[in-house]
Amino acid sequence: MEAQYRSVLVAVDGSDQSKDAVHEAIAIAKRNEAELTMLTSIDISTISHAPLMVREVTSGLLIRAKNMLDDFAQDESTMKIEKKVSVGVAKHEIVNYAKVEDIDLIVIGATGKGAIERTLVGSTTAYVVNHAPCNILVVR
Repeated sequence: MEAQYRSVLVAVDGSDQSKDAVHEAIAIAKRNEAELTMLTSIDISTISHAPLMVREVTSGLLIRAKNMLDDFAQDESTMKIEKKVSVGVAKHEIVNYAKVEDIDLIVIGATGKGAIERTLVGSTTAYVVNHAPCNILVVR
């Protein structure tokens, strides 16, 4: 039985694989006439020990994140793509967003930017696959 998706979430971290995931998510959303949301997350936990810097750094990171989402969506002027930037640990933000927004499908790259972090704390993709409330498409 082929699923009909109403809402698709694509997780983006700026990596080449997340770009591939965006292209796949766009194709799926178009085929299903679904809503598409691109989500990226800013993890400020590494600078939270310096409260005076947090506001300035977060502001700069938000601008960079929004620009990245705009760049990724640039080729797709034919469809509306909602772009969201969250602040927190990416794997938790993706799963929480999917739960709160009743997402039908999450599209995510198999690997992203954080190779060292992946070794230390586990893959964002693996966490999402194991905890998401909906179907997951992992793009290689």
